[in-house]
Amino acid sequence: MDFVPDMTSASVEWDLCHERIITSLRFLAPSPRWLTEKPFCLSIPLPEGQPRSNTITCTVPDSIVGNVRGMESLFQLDKNGFEFSSLPPLPQDLNFEDHSAFEAGYLKDMADFLKKKLNADAVFVFDYTRRCSIPPPEGLSKSEVRLPGTIAHIDQTPMAALGRAKLHLGEKYEKYLKGRMQLINIWRPLIDIIEESPLAFCDSRTVSSADLVAADLVYPHHIGEKYDVLWGEDQKWYYLDKMRSDECVLIKMFDSEMDGRARGCPHQSFRHPATRAHAPPRESLELRCMVFHNQVE
Repeated sequence: MDFVPDMTSASVEWDLCHERIITSLRFLAPSPRWLTEKPFCLSIPLPEGQPRSNTITCTVPDSIVGNVRGMESLFQLDKNGFEFSSLPPLPQDLNFEDHSAFEAGYLKDMADFLKKKLNADAVFVFDYTRRCSIPPPEGLSKSEVRLPGTIAHIDQTPMAALGRAKLHLGEKYEKYLKGRMQLINIWRPLIDIIEESPLAFCDSRTVSSADLVAADLVYPHHIGEKYDVLWGEDQKWYYLDKMRSDECVLIKMFDSEMDGRARGCPHQSFRHPATRAHAPPRESLELRCMVFHNQVE
């Protein structure tokens, strides 16, 4: 995926963002090993003692993250790689255990929301993840409720995005790939206000291709690929302070268009230095969506 920094245009939002915090962000550690060895994460049964990952990370202290509260409308998917939107309140009867009702109700409603928001021809929700900043309660596996992702990454590489489309669309793959395809995440809080482990987003215009390292994600029936992200001195990171459950952020993971618009957005959770000692644990829900435009019958 080609990323060419455009610091001139990216400086506009940064200069307007007057409230900034200093915190620590985590990245893939720079190492010559990535020239000959690919990072990986194995989510499959393994012999005892075999490592699940070879990833090495580093923490960058004194990282500056801008608060976009009050200037949310300046950020757009095709320009920055992320965009904010308001949502109706969470349904009172939201039930993750009843998968059929959840898919027919909430997931369909969110697919309709995104289709209207982006003026798309078709939207499919192909995956979703609940996250909580404390380990999952008894009876729930890590696959049902995961911890926040604290290392900078983009969920899909272009190869993985097309692989996902082929996996989920089956015989309709060729038809849908004739037009524009995007992978967009919808991320929202499941509690009233997020204080702990907020989500940070990197302006796509401040990312270089040299900052991205493809990493394998190995599952029992599927091999995916993501981008781990190296720290870059030009990167500009943002967050939305005290994000509410009636707000969401759209995060672009892939775009088949190659005309200079954003094609992916690095993101990660981080520790806010002003988090109260007894702030409620972060709970969030992210939907992974395929978005199609310019479909020809």
